[in-house]
This record gives sequence, structure tokens and C-alpha cells, in this order.
Amino acid sequence: SMRCCGDLLELSLPAAFVRSACYPLVLDPLVGTAFAVGDDPVHADLEPAVAYDASNSRYLVVWAVAVPAASPTPAHREIRGQFVAAGGGLQGAQLLLTVNASVDARPALANVNATNRFLVAWKGTDPVSSSSGVIVRSVSASTAAMSNFVVASASSLLLGHDETLAVGGDLRTGLAAGQRALLAYRTYGTFSTSNTIAARRVQVPSTGDPVVEAVLSVASTTNLLDDVAVSPHCGTAGRWLVVAGQSVVAGSTTMTRLFAQVVDDSGVLCGTPETVVNNGAGDVRAPAVASRDGSEFVVAWHDAAASTVKLRRVVVSGACGSTNWAWDGILAPIVQVGAASSPAIVFARDRYLLAWQQNARVFVKPLDPATCASCGLESRVETGLVV
Repeated sequence: SMRCCGDLLELSLPAAFVRSACYPLVLDPLVGTAFAVGDDPVHADLEPAVAYDASNSRYLVVWAVAVPAASPTPAHREIRGQFVAAGGGLQGAQLLLTVNASVDARPALANVNATNRFLVAWKGTDPVSSSSGVIVRSVSASTAAMSNFVVASASSLLLGHDETLAVGGDLRTGLAAGQRALLAYRTYGTFSTSNTIAARRVQVPSTGDPVVEAVLSVASTTNLLDDVAVSPHCGTAGRWLVVAGQSVVAGSTTMTRLFAQVVDDSGVLCGTPETVVNNGAGDVRAPAVASRDGSEFVVAWHDAAASTVKLRRVVVSGACGSTNWAWDGILAPIVQVGAASSPAIVFARDRYLLAWQQNARVFVKPLDPATCASCGLESRVETGLVV
């Protein structure tokens, strides 16, 4: 609560909250004022993603705009972007990254701090070569200059790509800094008879075009693989965590397992995939990954059978050839009543911050950095109706 006492503003916290809170406590308001980033008056704005460039103190938000069919042009999506200041507020005009994204495209992006570039990826068509598949493009965090289109993985008559992509960046500075990001995506064969989660390092130089490196096969099976996610950065340890869902029964049934694979910043798969959760006959979807330092990760997901969001923390240690995994138990941190879904999670400042959708609203809450237990209130972000 807030109270004006003369020329002072007094902020008070209820005793019950303080007893369960984690320290240090920050009394500044957790959630700022909502403002529009993309609001096309004619078409639907969909699938937003965001990353931050520390050198320029600004975010880049990207999203898809659904464009319906208008003869002779088929339905498709545009990918747009907008810079946002660290303290809120739009910077500059909207960016148009492509008008050739697939009708189901979901853009993904990450930041490479050493080169002050963002890497954006989507499913679509290169307008120059007319090659379709996974397309990447880098954006300067300081000038908004965009590279050429680069085809990261091309489609063929026997190969398709899922709309869900994920990109992890590199926030390191100094001698340890790198200029590579990690791109992960799903490919599927004819009639979905084979599924692969693939990963590729992408060099993101400060000038010129991104350079896509060799394919790493994270997992391959005739059963369903989907919902790939990557930790937003590789941390000081130089490791990304790739997470995806799997049906353990067939190629088109409910996903019951989430698995995780560490990828070293040298472009090597560290060990074999580990199971995050195997829910039997349950339904696990939409994983999200956060990392404190490239050794500690938290995976959150939507447990559709329980209609809630769950999460699990893991610490990865040892050399890449002898990786050790230390898993905590599975937590269900949301306490308010109502079906919860669409998790997002990030390590910010000194704790994890979990966001999710519930009761047609978006909520956030802080989590203890050591245990991931709740250590704060569940705060509503958006006052309007969320569709």
C-alpha cells in the first residue's frame, strides 16, 4: 500500500508477505504502465518475442502480423519489430523484417551483446532466392540496420519445418564474449514419418550477414517432437539448454515428456538428453527456459492435464564430455484459482520472474533464485482482456 505523508511517499508491505519473501526486498512497483507496441488497425498482431541489448539499453520486440488472402496473394504473415527504451516507451519507427513469413510463422530472437546485434528467426521464404524454410536476419541494436536474409535450413519435397523456433544469444562481455547465437527448430519428413529437433550455431558479426554453421541433431524419432525452446543466453559458463516435447507413443499423439539437451558454445552436444518430466498419460506443452549463468537453468511448462504451470530447476556441472545434472523437484508455484497456461520465465537482476496467462489476464511473480519457491505476490500485468 502507498500513503502520502507530507512530502514523503510511504510504501508498506503486509506482514504475511514479508514472512514468505526472499531478500533483498525491492519496494519499487514491480509492474509498470502498459503501452502498445504493435497495434495494426486492420490485421491481428500475434506471437510477440523480446530481447534486450545492454550496450544500448534498449529492447527489441518482434511479432507476426496476420495478412489474409487477397487474390492472387495467399494468406501470409509479416514480421515486424519495434525498439523499446529500457524504462519503457517506443524508440524510432516500426521495422518491417519481412513480408514473406509463413501463415503460421512465430518469430524468435536473441541478443549478442559483443556485437550489439539481435538475431531474428522465422519460418518463411527468402524473397531473393525464393527458398523456403527457416530464415534468419540480424538487426543492429544501435542503428536498426538489417542484414540480408539468410536461409538457415531449406525445405524440400521431403522435408518441412515446424512454426515453433527458438534462439539463444550471448550476453558476455570482455575476453569471454562470443559472437554466436544458437538456433533450434523442428523438421519433419513426408507424412510426419520422422521428426528431428535440430540446432545450429549462427555467427552474428557486427557488420555483414549471419553465418549459419553445421547442423546438430538433438533428437530424432518417428514419434512426435515439438515445442522447442532455448535458454535466452549461454551465460558465463557458455552453455545453452535446448528443451522440447515428445510423445513416447506415436507421431501424432499427446506429448507426455519434456527433455533437455546442453549445447556448448563451441558447438558441441554435451552428453545425451535428460528427461525434465515424463507425465505418463498427461499432456505437457509450451516449455520455456531461463538461465542464471549457463550452469543453472529453470524449465517451466504448461501441464494441460492439471491446468496449471509447473517448473523444475537443474544445475549442470562438469566438462562437456562428463556432464552432471542435479535436478530439483517439480514445483507448481501458482496459488490463485483458475486454469493457467503459456508460461514465460527469465532470470532478472537477482531472482527468477515467472509470467503466465490465467483468467484471461497476464500475471507475474518472483521466484527464489536458489529454490524457485514463490517469494512474492502474483501481480497482474495487463488490466485489459487478453485473448
